[in-house]
Amino acid sequence: MSRKLIIDSSSIINFIKYHCFDKHEKGVIYNKLETFILSRIKKEEIIIIDKVLKELRSPETRDFKDKIKQYRYNTEHLLDKIEPLFEDNLVQIYAKNCDEWELESQRSQYSSIYADLYLIAVCEEFEKQNNEVILISEEVISSDNKIVEKIPTICERKEIECRNLPYLLFTIFKNELIFDLEVKN
Repeated sequence: MSRKLIIDSSSIINFIKYHCFDKHEKGVIYNKLETFILSRIKKEEIIIIDKVLKELRSPETRDFKDKIKQYRYNTEHLLDKIEPLFEDNLVQIYAKNCDEWELESQRSQYSSIYADLYLIAVCEEFEKQNNEVILISEEVISSDNKIVEKIPTICERKEIECRNLPYLLFTIFKNELIFDLEVKN
């Protein structure tokens, strides 16, 4: 059984933010960490889906996005899975307040723009292929008034393991990555 780590855009953005401090100091640590992550993407242990790449729009993510775009996982074949996921994970309190046009607009956005439901569909697809799957996301369960449940809530319901970036770096890759902190007086 191989392990697949499916990464949300929030984790990629935080990866870049967490380690940007080193970019200004010759980038030695950041470059090593980025090289390590890129090697895992190339080996298809870390999976970046096409919808996640589309969510990376800031100038800060451009360089990393350019390095990973050739390894993106295409999700077009999962479109028929998104409608049922949308319906099953509607936050009823918000859905009741939407008229039919707004509900259809939201359904369309989750089918064409947002990565969330595609991440879940990819996890389910890899699980059916007998892979160990972990979805890496910085989302938290608290409500943000979206019409669809948050990623951790959906993962909990579907029994998909959902973790964050520190878990990825300090638990999953703890034997491959050694972090050293030096304090100057």
